[in-house]
Formats: sequence, structure tokens, C-alpha cells
Amino acid sequence: MPRTTTSSSPSTVATGLALSELHLRLEFLEKQHQSILKQIKKKRTELNNFVERTRSLATDVVHQTTKSFQKIAQLDQEIHALFETIFTTRKFGKQTLKKIQAVYRQLQFAGIISIKPDASQFHAEPNEEFDPTE
Repeated sequence: MPRTTTSSSPSTVATGLALSELHLRLEFLEKQHQSILKQIKKKRTELNNFVERTRSLATDVVHQTTKSFQKIAQLDQEIHALFETIFTTRKFGKQTLKKIQAVYRQLQFAGIISIKPDASQFHAEPNEEFDPTE
């Protein structure tokens, strides 16, 4: 009978090494995965904090500017009332009235005061620029 040797074959040694490398690689990937999960959690928390601060800031800005906008609206109404008083109670010459109307229109078109279409302010003299008889 031939003699058999019981020596380790190279395939067994390679398989043993491959498994340990596989386990090391798996362990490395699991650590990397946990690290990435921690980073995601941290970034999510940072994002939530940023969103909360942004909302808080927006709320503060709205509260602080509301009074200013109300004051601007009140002044705008007062200016329109003053011009309405000028147009209805005062008697001016044609040129003076045209100049006052021009100033009023310029204030509106420049955005300094709101545009308030009111045909009664121009009832005294029609605008010559839009006269269809020419």
C-alpha cells in the first residue's frame, strides 16, 4: 500500500487566511458604517438646529418689522388724505393744479406712496397728454 501523508494542503491554508481577511474586512466595513451613521445623525441634528434658528429669526424679523410697516401704511394714508384735501378744498390756478397733480402722480409712480386711482382729483382739468382731439 502506498503511503499517505497527512500534510496541510495549500488550499486549506489559503481558505483559512481568506476567512480571516474576510472577517477583518467585514469588521472594518462595520466600523466605517457606524462612523457614517454617527455623521448622518450629527448632520441631521445640525440641520434641525439650523432650521429652528432660521424659523426663530424669521419670526423675530416679522415681529420687528410689523410696526414699521404699519407706520408706513399710516403715513401713506395721511399723504393721500392731504392730497385729497388739497384737491377738494383749495382753489388753484390751472398751472398750479397741474403741478400739484404731477407731483402726486410722481410720488405714486416712483413708489414713494401707494398708487391710489381716484378720478375725482383730476376732474378740474383733463390731462392734455391724453387729449384725443389732437
